[in-house]
Amino acid sequence: MDGKLETLRQSLAAKAPYRAGVVDVDPKNLILFYGKDRKAGRIDFNDVTSEELEHLASTCDPATFGVKNEDVFDESYRKAGKLDSDFFASRLDLDATKLLDMALDDLMEGDGDPRARVEAEIYKLNVYGEGSFFKPHVDTPRGENMFGSLVIVFKTPHEGGSLIVRDHGQEWTFDSAGAVATHEEPCVGYIAFYSDVEHEVTPVTKGYRVTLTYNLYSTEKPLSIDHPHLTSDAEKIKVNLQALLDDPSFLPEGGYLGFGLNRYYPVPRFDVNRDFNTIIHNLKGNDAALVAACKDLPIKAHFRAALRTDVQLGVYVVSPMFDLIDIPYHYYVEGPLTYYLREYFGGLVVNPRRRLKNSNKDRSNGQDLPDESSYPDDYDDEDPRPDIEVFWVNRLQEHSNQLQSPVLCYGNEPSWEYLYAYICLIASIGPYGARDAKWDGGKVQSQ
Repeated sequence: MDGKLETLRQSLAAKAPYRAGVVDVDPKNLILFYGKDRKAGRIDFNDVTSEELEHLASTCDPATFGVKNEDVFDESYRKAGKLDSDFFASRLDLDATKLLDMALDDLMEGDGDPRARVEAEIYKLNVYGEGSFFKPHVDTPRGENMFGSLVIVFKTPHEGGSLIVRDHGQEWTFDSAGAVATHEEPCVGYIAFYSDVEHEVTPVTKGYRVTLTYNLYSTEKPLSIDHPHLTSDAEKIKVNLQALLDDPSFLPEGGYLGFGLNRYYPVPRFDVNRDFNTIIHNLKGNDAALVAACKDLPIKAHFRAALRTDVQLGVYVVSPMFDLIDIPYHYYVEGPLTYYLREYFGGLVVNPRRRLKNSNKDRSNGQDLPDESSYPDDYDDEDPRPDIEVFWVNRLQEHSNQLQSPVLCYGNEPSWEYLYAYICLIASIGPYGARDAKWDGGKVQSQ
């Protein structure tokens, strides 16, 4: 069974969260108009001069960034120029250049043309002169269906300004300056990435780095969720999950499986009357493949928020409520959060570890104890006991909706209406020999 579990976990692992490269374009796509008054400027990036770039840079406003709900100007964290979309117009045609087709390849799970399911909204023009940079940050969600960002880098003489992407302990670097400099034909560099991915722009050491940024929105639910033909990723997950269900030693009496999703998802901060099932329209990468596989198997699955309420004990509460991710801070430091979530938010305590009385030590050495009957008499009665036991196929992420999560701190603009939430999938399976029963023990049900 251990081998089957490991195979399943590998098929669920997050893939590279970006696509980058260089694409040839018609020279007319390299023309940019800009200005804040009646005298507009014009640049042809196929034949641009340093004087023209200096004028564009001088027209820009200093770029700010978001720290939670505040707009901050701090050149020790971000130094760059920016123009809002009202003050520039680009001739770049995303459809004619097939930029979205290439940028979205494998980022959007599903069959068919990803371009038909994505809307690209022009967001900002940025100019990074010598010494400009942007330290690690995450793009601020501007809508529930925002799933990514697309950055276009024009071919200008410059050095530095690489974009570094970090995700799940891995790091990738796209040296756009070097990529476009060695390309002989008229071209642009591009990088598309999921909006919840941490990234930074390294200092520009020479010249000007000029970029266009687009926000990417999904316009309909991914085809892989309800389409009769599973993608290769979804089929692989389905086969590996079925092998586990066919093992008589795996949850022989039925139970709950837990899957920590790979990505964070934007949710409306003030719309508390909706459940998390709406994110099914915006799932990314292997998260979409997992849900598609579950729908093709005898598994009843529910999206839930996963909130870590006790760092020492590793206590998690799962709930269908949106506003569970925006609990007032004092509940984190005064201790009654677990009770509060149970009482008012339909929260369920999942597999807490246990403390000995008058001790901060955890006798289980960080391992989940199988059921309440296994708790020795000397465990602290004030520690929360589990409402449900979940077999976690893969681990929840470390920062599961804690207020201090780095995802919630630094963005490219203030965050007001939307927050990133970490979602898990809780799936119920029937006992061996009756997996088709779609067992649900009465705890995790649709709201």
